[in-house]
Amino acid sequence: TTTNTRSTSCEDLSDRNTNHQEDDHPFTYLSGRIVDPSMDEDAGRIFEYVESCLDALEIRWGMTHSEVKTSSDGNKVRLMEINVRQQNDNFGPICNACIGYNAMDMCLSAYLEQSNDHKDAEREELSSSLFDRVPKIPVLHRHGMIVNLACFVEGRILQVQHLGDEMEEQLESYVASELFPGFEVGSIVRKTRDIRSDCGWVHLIHEDEDILQKDYEQICKWMKTMFVVSQQETEKGKEIRAH
Repeated sequence: TTTNTRSTSCEDLSDRNTNHQEDDHPFTYLSGRIVDPSMDEDAGRIFEYVESCLDALEIRWGMTHSEVKTSSDGNKVRLMEINVRQQNDNFGPICNACIGYNAMDMCLSAYLEQSNDHKDAEREELSSSLFDRVPKIPVLHRHGMIVNLACFVEGRILQVQHLGDEMEEQLESYVASELFPGFEVGSIVRKTRDIRSDCGWVHLIHEDEDILQKDYEQICKWMKTMFVVSQQETEKGKEIRAH
């Protein structure tokens, strides 16, 4: 996925992984991580492709959130959708830590701050706006990821494990996490099927990409036992609340 603030700069290009579940739920999200197009040939190709799509649609102003799919070798890129809005994931803090800015601040800067594109003849120079200062393609200073938490069980929650103190103590890249309403002790839950039924998120940020990956893999293992439930109290057909 890419988030652009035109005209023209890219807040982030994130690699979105799917298929959390190992059974019949292929549309659950795993994670989204910021990638550096200057260091990843496939990412650079995706950025150029999305830019060409925005040009073809004559989208010149404001934020866009686009999704594409690529072939396994990265050579084929296909457009899924372009949304004229910011993406819904809580990516702002990760962008601030990893590239130094975020799409909302860029958009406000483009609309409200003075720009060197419009100099006053009586003044030698205006201070550059945030939008003018950021590069067209982001450069990573740290590695960052948002992990989408999935529910693997069904029943009434008796206990929530691993979140909070355990993650903070054992994961070097852990920054923050949230469990969505409807997944507290006493709630009746069903397995995650898609992005609307996942149960929370975890932010990971670190200078070392290997540490980030190690912590991510540990979270994926923890998710299998995150909820202790009483299966006898499952209410068949009960849907969890969308967020």
